[in-house]
Amino acid sequence: MGRQRGRQANAKKNISDYNINKNITKAHLHSRAPCWCQGFNVGCGKVLAYSTRKLHQRMQLEKSRHSTSEGGETNEEPMEDIDMGYESNHQALIYEEMAPEHLDQGYTARLDERNKKSGSNPARTAFIVEEKAVEVMGEVEASQDMSETTSTGEEVNIEGDRAIIWDQAEDDSFESEDELELHRLRIEEEMDLHFQQRSAELEQLSLRDQDLRQMRVLAYNLKYGHSRAALEELTEPDMMDIDTTPYRMKKQLEELSGLHEKIYHCCINSCILFAGEYLLRKTCPVCFEPRFDNRNKPRNIYRYLPIIPRLQALFKSDRMVQELDYRQRLGPFEGTFRDVFDSEHFRDLLARNVEVEGEKLPFKFGEFDTDIFLGLTTDGVALFRGLTTQQSRTSLTCWPVAVIIYSLSPTLRTQLQFTFSLGIIPGPHQPKIMNSFLFPFYEECLNGARGVETYHSGRRQMFQLHFYPIVNTMDILGAVKVRGGKSPGAIIPCHECRIEGINHPDPDVSNRHYYYPSQRPEDSESLTDDLLQNLNTHEYFVDIWDQLSRAKSDRDFIALQQKYGVTCVPIVGLLPSIDIVKSFPYGLMHQLFENLCPNMVNHWKGRFTQLSSTSDPYYIKSEVWKQINTDTRESARLTPSWMVRLMPDLTSSYTAESWAFWMTWMSPYLLFGRLPDEHYQHLLLMVRMIKLATSLEITEAMLEELDEVVREWHAEYERLYFRFDYDRLPACPLTIHALLHLANDTRNAGPLSRVWEFVTERIMGFIGRSVKSRRYPFSQISQTLKMMEQMKTVAIKFNRWDELKLERRRLNWNTLHRNEQMFPEINKTTILSAPRQDDYAWTDEHRSLVAQYFKAVLCLEAPVVEIVKQLPKLVTRWGSYRVKGEGNKVSSTFGLRTRSVDSRRDSSFVRTELLDSEDNQIVCYGQLQYIAHVSLRSKQQLQIQSGVSELIAIVRWCKDAVGDASQNPVWYTDMGAEEAINVATLQCGVGRIRIGERYGIIDLSYGCARMVFVDDDDDSEI
Repeated sequence: MGRQRGRQANAKKNISDYNINKNITKAHLHSRAPCWCQGFNVGCGKVLAYSTRKLHQRMQLEKSRHSTSEGGETNEEPMEDIDMGYESNHQALIYEEMAPEHLDQGYTARLDERNKKSGSNPARTAFIVEEKAVEVMGEVEASQDMSETTSTGEEVNIEGDRAIIWDQAEDDSFESEDELELHRLRIEEEMDLHFQQRSAELEQLSLRDQDLRQMRVLAYNLKYGHSRAALEELTEPDMMDIDTTPYRMKKQLEELSGLHEKIYHCCINSCILFAGEYLLRKTCPVCFEPRFDNRNKPRNIYRYLPIIPRLQALFKSDRMVQELDYRQRLGPFEGTFRDVFDSEHFRDLLARNVEVEGEKLPFKFGEFDTDIFLGLTTDGVALFRGLTTQQSRTSLTCWPVAVIIYSLSPTLRTQLQFTFSLGIIPGPHQPKIMNSFLFPFYEECLNGARGVETYHSGRRQMFQLHFYPIVNTMDILGAVKVRGGKSPGAIIPCHECRIEGINHPDPDVSNRHYYYPSQRPEDSESLTDDLLQNLNTHEYFVDIWDQLSRAKSDRDFIALQQKYGVTCVPIVGLLPSIDIVKSFPYGLMHQLFENLCPNMVNHWKGRFTQLSSTSDPYYIKSEVWKQINTDTRESARLTPSWMVRLMPDLTSSYTAESWAFWMTWMSPYLLFGRLPDEHYQHLLLMVRMIKLATSLEITEAMLEELDEVVREWHAEYERLYFRFDYDRLPACPLTIHALLHLANDTRNAGPLSRVWEFVTERIMGFIGRSVKSRRYPFSQISQTLKMMEQMKTVAIKFNRWDELKLERRRLNWNTLHRNEQMFPEINKTTILSAPRQDDYAWTDEHRSLVAQYFKAVLCLEAPVVEIVKQLPKLVTRWGSYRVKGEGNKVSSTFGLRTRSVDSRRDSSFVRTELLDSEDNQIVCYGQLQYIAHVSLRSKQQLQIQSGVSELIAIVRWCKDAVGDASQNPVWYTDMGAEEAINVATLQCGVGRIRIGERYGIIDLSYGCARMVFVDDDDDSEI
């Protein structure tokens, strides 16, 4: 009976899933209203944005005017439809409040008479006047209630503005239709001019001192994650000079920002959002839980934060307007992939007209310099992790959804200040139908594609703001939910190619999951070439969606799902700027550093799932791993702190940052001689693949090399670890197959280091640290997130970035800081830093080395002894330096002496490039001793007309350190001779790793993105 009930429950669940997916498919392909206006009269006024309603009204008016011009009679039904059918109660109140009491009825009568003769719409002029009035009022109310004090102390009279606007519509006598038309045009022109002038005045509004103090207190509370009790204590009269309460401060923040959340009902188990297709449902179609409780109140809610007001706020700041010009500063594609704007997907968009719901608009993607391009990101966050509470054992999770602004430079777009959150999908479980939760964002994107009227502070005029999501950043699980695909382990899980998974043919084997080798045990050749030559396209998926919508039975629908690996029509796939293949690259961070790297270590440890054993040729004994762990811990002291944090041993829980650094830069040294030769060469091939894939700029030649390296590595992996054996199928999960698409993803979306998930993890980290309430964690997180987004909007809107910054202030590395000095007449890029020692009596040996340097550089004929006499005996020396614009300091042996032996990390080793005797450029590594400012006096014997000053670095070379460590491992054992060189030849600092009596060089100058997760307590950047 138990098994029978279980089968019945599973059957019900399958039927439920079928109905859900089928409803989604058919709804999006056949039953979509033109502007999503269906269901608007059932008390869901907050579902639709005002801009959508206004656009729909304008479309109805245009249709009405077109019909009357053809038939000669006025059709009054569309206007009744607008007034009665598609207008919310809130908007009706605005119209009623602003309606002029003295509007002459004769004005409308004459327009009706004119309409009968000319065929134009009688409501057009009245609608324009009313629309302009509503827009001005909305802009005014978003800044301050009914009046505000400008930065010059002048009072803004809103009531007077309203009277001016409506005075333009007073009744006059018109003798002809031409005079009436001229009068109408004059009203429109004056309305536009007045609206622009009023918007310009509103832009000059500044925060009052009292408001600024309140906002700074709130920003401080948000930045450091203080509780509500801490905020109440800060607002006490004896603590701060603020006469208010936390509640009033939060309400003031909301009014100043103009950002208001939209409340949606959702399932108690977070299955769906009751919006769009599910707007009228009273039970969840997945878990069948009721929508309302016994008091007729929603059991769970989703707080959505609109993106349009925040994008509009960007153009109210002159500073942000300049930052949004990043795409123009980057320039067109010239053969090197530098960012998402060099990707094939973006370049294809530039050649296409925008098409929204079958309507082809008269402009192209990116045609305007004000167009904004976005990326969607989401991931799950586990709450109360590590706490010994009941909540920590129930796996409470929530799913934040955020937007990345690609139109900003990579330095800005990765900061929390400029990453806009859309809300948090509450727990306790994962969302089952992500389409429903993305419905509000989908609506806003449609409005953004058509254009949203926005004020430009730099140009002092209105313009149509367009924004488009193009590339989405998320891990495999998040991408599967958003794009409506099958999860890893399905028969066809890959959205880029058509590989089919296989399982063990023996039915008695416990593990019957699907895996994805390119060469199956019974095949003699690999399928890699065929798979990569026949990649999927967006049109391929559109055809699949159409087949799903036309399925005639449950069995047909499920068969199509299994055949194509598609569960439903993704709502984001219907956006005009989204390509379901090119817009969803595999997440590089999760793919490489949270799956591949730990899996390879598990292979070598003999702990890989269900197949590793101590008899494998690549197995490394536990005693050897203990030594590897010891070398890893000790070598962290030999690397600068700006390279990587202190590295624990591999028995600890590694982050993506730690895995990236260990596998890319440390494993070639640590595993040398400990892996068999063919497995070690395979490791070096993987390191090469990681370096190419994480490069900040990728040329076509590098992209071809990446493709070749990936194919070779993948073939060798299956030979060495899969061995074409059904019993070893778990060695070929989806993450291994996805590596074959690295080159294609880079071509489609740009360098993957520009779109990887480190930004997402930063957001997730903030969410995890924000949990304060154990009783209502999701509500508390949503409220905190709303306040944070409102604070961002206020900071941008009023140009208060420094005072209201939600992250620790980042130092400006282009300026001099304390204990720093620069000699621009000698070197314009090198900044010297403490410790500093004046009147240093340097040794005769170092003076001789400097004399040899001047003899070679100045081509002096005098002997070295004579040159030494012209050098000072006392010089000023510095213990560290940095490059202007960068914060990575390189120390020296002189600088390290001032630090404790127990806490210091050695950053004194440097990389230089010099010329040998045959003028060939060679890479050398050495230890910086100190930097000195040396002046060579003018002397007739030396044939020097004037004195020469240089910044000289004394370097002790690493003996026999031959080669470029950024490309291949470089070893050395002993230190060699010293030499004096120009400080400008010092390229960067390097780290070291000690293996026995030898040292390996860790050189990060290859050009890879720094795989460092930067938190709020770090001054560096990703």
